[in-house]
Amino acid sequence: MKKSYVEQSSLEVNLIIDLGEINELIRSLSDLAPEGSNNYRITTMLGKLKSVKREAVQDAVALFENMMDD
Repeated sequence: MKKSYVEQSSLEVNLIIDLGEINELIRSLSDLAPEGSNNYRITTMLGKLKSVKREAVQDAVALFENMMDD
């Protein structure tokens, strides 16, 4: 029998989350690290969440534009 191990930091999980929840996460993290803060983890996480939000909005706009063209 073979066993395989997955490194925790490389494990990917797909979540269904709405934009309102993403906004709440961004606000909460922003409150923890105000402007000028040097907290690398929070800054990185904020950047990733903002990127996910931006991509989701762009996908939604493209979907609605395609629906309007049909």
